[in-house]
Formats: sequence, structure tokens, C-alpha cells
Amino acid sequence: KPYDVAGLGIIRVAVGKEDGTSNIILQGVSRVRICGFVTKKPYPIVQIEPLKTLHAETVEADPLTAKVAELLSTRAKLDMALPDHVSKYLTTMTDTDNLADLVSFTLLSDCYEKQEMLETLDLRVRLRKLIHLLDKEQNQLLYWKKLQGGVKDKDIGQN
Repeated sequence: KPYDVAGLGIIRVAVGKEDGTSNIILQGVSRVRICGFVTKKPYPIVQIEPLKTLHAETVEADPLTAKVAELLSTRAKLDMALPDHVSKYLTTMTDTDNLADLVSFTLLSDCYEKQEMLETLDLRVRLRKLIHLLDKEQNQLLYWKKLQGGVKDKDIGQN
């Protein structure tokens, strides 16, 4: 059973692979609630309703941007940096709603936490949760590096 809240997107790029699958790039358009199935065969078609972000106009991006910059700095120190163009983009965005979504997708590793962010419509609450999860992610990275000791990431399988 799918989650009740999903992201609606437009396929911008689709690259076929030899095994018959495809890699795709989606552009997110809206959060939606799945209200029910219209049909399940030959493939699922669902009835949806759009969901609106609450308090999007009253929230500043500054606290999230500062936390993102901190996490990116930590990742760089741990030799786990994102590409420069991604880091620059994440730290210069001014649309808090889109920034929160992009940061959730890019920097959170747990798919359940990503879903929780998608389901949180109140932007103030989403930002508080996201900053908490970014702190947790940073602590996990630091703990992982501490456990790893001096062994480089590329050599970890030889341990």
C-alpha cells in the first residue's frame, strides 16, 4: 500500500538502461494526498488532492541555511563532501519551502525521515524537524568516522 502523502512530479529526463529499467530525474510539482484508487490494473491510477504548505510566507530560510552550511562543512572535513555546485546551490536558495524539500532529499539518508518531511505541511514544524534530523545526521557521520578510525572510505571493505 502506498503512503497517503506523495510528491507529484514531471519526468524531465529518462535514460534507459540495458536491463530494461530507467534512471529518471523528476521535477517536483506538488505534495498530494492519495484519496483512493481509480483502478489497479494494468497499473495503479489514483485519485489525488493537492496539499498546500502552511505558513510558507512567514518562515525565514536563515536557520536552515546555517544548519545546512554547518553539515556541509562537517561532511567536507570527513571527506564526504557533496559536489561544489550542489553545496553552493543548497546554501544560496532563498525559497524556504523548496530549500527544505531539497535538503531533505539530498542530505537525509533515512527514507522514513524523508517521508516524514514530505508529510509535514506546516513549514515551521518541518523546519524544526529537519534541523533536528540534520543534527542527528551530523552526529551519525561524526560517530561513523570515529568508529572507522584512520581507515579510508575506499579501504573499509578490506577491514
